[in-house]
Amino acid sequence: MKKDHFPEVEEELYNLSIYRRIIEQLKYELQCSKPNTEGSEKSSCENNKASIKKINEEIQTYEDRIKSLESALASLNKFEFELIEAKYLKNGEYNNTEAMIFLGISKNRYYELKWTALAKLKRVLGHRYFKRLKEGNRNN
Repeated sequence: MKKDHFPEVEEELYNLSIYRRIIEQLKYELQCSKPNTEGSEKSSCENNKASIKKINEEIQTYEDRIKSLESALASLNKFEFELIEAKYLKNGEYNNTEAMIFLGISKNRYYELKWTALAKLKRVLGHRYFKRLKEGNRNN
């Protein structure tokens, strides 16, 4: 199996921590967007409501992505999860060779586990997940 079969899965794994930070930032923006009722104009308040709605929708989108990814990760066995965690979830802490050494497994076993785990994640996330992701990226 070639690496090229799973680029979208790998990208989503790398993005998981980014999605969490985006949610934190959006929640901060949401707090800053709370309307000030003292002497505020109606049009300003309506714009603020639209802004708050958009931020809430963005938060929901990222929370849905995280939930889907976490659910898919839960489908992995212990060894698959440890590999994925070392390679993708620790902010790129390990390259393939370092992850292999960290896990104490041979090169062949490492790649066998890695591709099995990525295939499982892709299957669990499903076609609809990646279709929605592409559609969402086109709308941004």
